[in-house]
Amino acid sequence: MTGKENGEKKEAFSFVTEQIKPSKGRLKRYILKFLEAALLAVVFGVVAGVAFAFVLPYVRPDANKTARESVKIPRDEQLDGPEKTLPKDTEDKNEKESQSTAETESALAVTESTENTEVTTEPVETTPSFEELLEEAFREHKLTIEDYMVLYSELYEVVTAVNQSIVTVTSSQNSVDWFNNAFESSEETSGLVYNKTEEEILIMTDADSIHNADDISVTFFNGTECMAVLRKLDTITGLAVLAVETDSLEKEYLEKLPAAVLGNSYTVKQGDPVIVAGNPMGYNYSMSYGVVTNTKKTTQTIDANMRLINTTALSDSSGNGFLLNLKGEIVGVITKEYKSESSSNIVTAIAVSDVKGTLELLSNGWEVPYFGIIGQEVTSDIAESMGLPIGIYVAEAAAGSPAYQAGIQSGDIIVSINGMEIKTMKVLRNFLEARTIGESVTVTILRAGREEYREIEVEAVLTER
Repeated sequence: MTGKENGEKKEAFSFVTEQIKPSKGRLKRYILKFLEAALLAVVFGVVAGVAFAFVLPYVRPDANKTARESVKIPRDEQLDGPEKTLPKDTEDKNEKESQSTAETESALAVTESTENTEVTTEPVETTPSFEELLEEAFREHKLTIEDYMVLYSELYEVVTAVNQSIVTVTSSQNSVDWFNNAFESSEETSGLVYNKTEEEILIMTDADSIHNADDISVTFFNGTECMAVLRKLDTITGLAVLAVETDSLEKEYLEKLPAAVLGNSYTVKQGDPVIVAGNPMGYNYSMSYGVVTNTKKTTQTIDANMRLINTTALSDSSGNGFLLNLKGEIVGVITKEYKSESSSNIVTAIAVSDVKGTLELLSNGWEVPYFGIIGQEVTSDIAESMGLPIGIYVAEAAAGSPAYQAGIQSGDIIVSINGMEIKTMKVLRNFLEARTIGESVTVTILRAGREEYREIEVEAVLTER
């Protein structure tokens, strides 16, 4: 094979070599695709934002309110006993009468001393006592059936007025049966309108009845039904607060809708007549009467001791509602959480004054700070008889609670928090209600040693219940 042929053969089998130059239009296409993707992202974002803004008010009616009006519920002062001081006008009147009597007696004494003649005085008329007047009134007026009917008619008028603030709360829950068939279950309970602003109506109800509800509706006394949202609930007190937009009601009815008055349960005494309104007999707008049998009993709960008002009023085993005094003020709340199993048909209510702080937090949608102890007050009498320091005796520190995590144990005695003296569970409850979630507090405790109590300081970080 000649050299020429060999060169032609190599040239025939050599690979084709080319230089690929980038196309001038490819970079342009990349830029256009990027701009197209960015434009689509902006369009989708705008559509999603508009859809979210349109749908959210229907899902959460209070979402478009950036700032709600803060709810304030005044606290009640506990009365140690009957007041021994008279009102000022009574004191002034008594003082004037005393001065007048003294002057009269002085004048008579002077007259008797200066005159030697015998003085004859007419018998002084004595004012009959209240008991005598009452006995005379009963003798003059014998009670009749008509009087009995008038008495109960007056009681019914009190209930009728409060019923304007009572609502029917219907909670619905969506579930699936064993055969994967969807169904809806519902439950009814009573609620109470206790606060009304320009934007919303706040309703207090039983937390147990709406705890797992998917939808909540409220029916007012005039028959108007509208959707409600759960503002907050507290499983310890068994209270829940619902919110309804004022736009859901007609303006004329809204203006006439009264908010019930939360009374002072510290003024309730043994033997006082009371009325039960709401759902005491298992259906709404039922009622019951009775008298208070005991106000001294308390129930120990997490971070609080709440007073219970026991009555002779009857109720259904599943009933709830609100305890009224004869003025129509709410002095107690009946929840399923504190129904006595041994006397489930006798009305027992939580004293409303003991839950006003918690109710204020729930009304504003704030968390109830959680410390996590069940405590008993060590009074001066107990301290003297048992040799204990005065403070809060820790019966139990709930597992996993801030108190438990801080190292507080059963048998410890809390004497102060953040330098504030703590002697009663009420003081402890008020202190916690004024704190915020995540706040760290310094707790001073006394722990029993071999010979004496020793002081220990621990740090606890409050959480939500």
